[in-house]
Amino acid sequence: MNEAPAAPNTLTCPAGHTFPYEQLTIRDGLSVCPVCDQSRGGRSAIWSRLALTNPLLLLVGTVLMLFVETISGIGIGITYQNQHIGGAGWLTAGSIVSLVGLALVIAGLLRLIVGLRTEPWSRSMLAVPLYIAAAGAALLAAGDLVEIGLNVAFVNGSQPAAGWQLFGQVFDSLFFAGLAGVLAWTAQLTRRQESLGR
Repeated sequence: MNEAPAAPNTLTCPAGHTFPYEQLTIRDGLSVCPVCDQSRGGRSAIWSRLALTNPLLLLVGTVLMLFVETISGIGIGITYQNQHIGGAGWLTAGSIVSLVGLALVIAGLLRLIVGLRTEPWSRSMLAVPLYIAAAGAALLAAGDLVEIGLNVAFVNGSQPAAGWQLFGQVFDSLFFAGLAGVLAWTAQLTRRQESLGR
């Protein structure tokens, strides 16, 4: 909801209802328009944060699958090292960094779920879990950057499709860096004053 441009002491909700700032209600840490609250019987106007916990649990399961895949990356790196393939150490090291990053992402998501289920609740409670997940995503980006060492070794060894592997690895790292930025930015937004138009 944003402040109405014509009258600084009024607010306008996304549905277009303008009302005095004094009528603003904060419920479960969220701003509620009094017009929407009355017209919908009050219940449907409330965004349910508890409804988010099940999709977040599914996301935790999804990240766990990536965790298992990263363990396989360590196994591949160790196998390559035993066969004296150039750059194999970079794959092992990068996979270990990524594994720590994924553990942080999972910890952040689980703490986020706990925060959403906590009473009393405020939006600022989401900041720490989001920062933890952002740190994990940043480590994933770093892990992919470390693994580029293997791709460079493959390019230098003229391995088939080595250039494409290097290209994909760079964009994997950029993806996780972008994700870390989004999570950190969102965490910062949750720390702002919990009122409409601010």
